[in-house]
Amino acid sequence: MDLRKNKMAVLGVVGAAAIVGVGVYTSDAMKSSACGFSSEAERGRVRADSCKSCHEISSSTGELFAAGPNLLAVYGSTIGTRHLPGGRRNAALEAARDAGLTWTDANLEEYLKGPKAFLTRVTGKTFPPVNYMPYDIADPGPRRDVIAYLKFIRTRPDCT
Repeated sequence: MDLRKNKMAVLGVVGAAAIVGVGVYTSDAMKSSACGFSSEAERGRVRADSCKSCHEISSSTGELFAAGPNLLAVYGSTIGTRHLPGGRRNAALEAARDAGLTWTDANLEEYLKGPKAFLTRVTGKTFPPVNYMPYDIADPGPRRDVIAYLKFIRTRPDCT
């Protein structure tokens, strides 16, 4: 076995991976720069990646397999009016809709802090966990960042 050839092959793979990594970073950085995110919205964009395990955040209509609604343009919308994938209904959010609530900074802040507590407070009802996000964002800093990002992309869907 020729170690020199193997060493060169390994270096080639590592080098290619580094170039790809830099390319992804550069593309991401260029997008961030082109979109003009505030530092808060940029941090929110990064943090919102974890939301994508259950939500679509794009102008795509391919949300059939998502657990929750598309978050693009959710900021400022009436709570409970975002379409759930597959035509499913959400009793808790529909009750909040019937109360005339919208996704404002304050409502998003409270919902992200404790979805169950928020929905119980605004509707006066208790709902099973299937009706709300099963986790919260305990730290107020990341909550504000995610809200800043949602607010920003409402008018800039090209920046998701």
